[in-house]
Amino acid sequence: MLQWLRNGLTERMRSEGTDLVRLELVMDYSVPIRRQEGTGIAAVRWSTLAPGQPQHIVAFHRGVLIGLLYAEALVIHSETRIELMNLIERTLNRAYLLAAREATPSLGLDFEAWNLHVDGMTLPLWPWRLVEPIDFDEWIRVHPPLPGNPTTYTATLKAGLRTRSFPDGLWSFTEMPSGLERVLVPSAPLIAARAFAAHSSSDERGGLCVLLHHVNRYYQRLGRFPSGPSYALALSEGLAVLRR
Repeated sequence: MLQWLRNGLTERMRSEGTDLVRLELVMDYSVPIRRQEGTGIAAVRWSTLAPGQPQHIVAFHRGVLIGLLYAEALVIHSETRIELMNLIERTLNRAYLLAAREATPSLGLDFEAWNLHVDGMTLPLWPWRLVEPIDFDEWIRVHPPLPGNPTTYTATLKAGLRTRSFPDGLWSFTEMPSGLERVLVPSAPLIAARAFAAHSSSDERGGLCVLLHHVNRYYQRLGRFPSGPSYALALSEGLAVLRR
């Protein structure tokens, strides 16, 4: 597993704290690599690791983990971070505008198409075809993937002591196997956010939008993307808003 610029904190982040929820993103990018018409296919699996959590708390923790995954993608992947931030900003602005016009406001997350142009190639980063895990397994059985596919990113939300680096006592440990990073790293938070939006309430989607917005604000205000646990700091302002 790649040790994504964690300044030696990786093992501590893995071992300390209480596990709350886990997100598994399983992604097959074989179709675009084969230059066939179509997009990557992905499935999302959630696990609740701390027993006895009410459903609204589970949903809150899922949104927090997606926000951390997004901030982490900005920190570790310089090639696409500005375009990814701009895509999120446009999506949120559009969602807030539409919600303001509705009698019963609801915030959706409908990302526009996004391609990465590099070395004479066009790599589609969005959209992805999102399916249920059982359908993904069937797809893989019928359509043998290329080597290195599918790839699974696993992110775990953890809770522990509040510190200067983790002011809310929340952080994540993410395992990202090497391979296809320039596609999978920026795509992962989009896949997670879109799947969450499709299976959550309006309030839960709105909470995620607040977190994503404040992640952008944090890095825009900071003017840089420091390595290490800065993504937890980026989420703190949004969490403060949600707790008011």
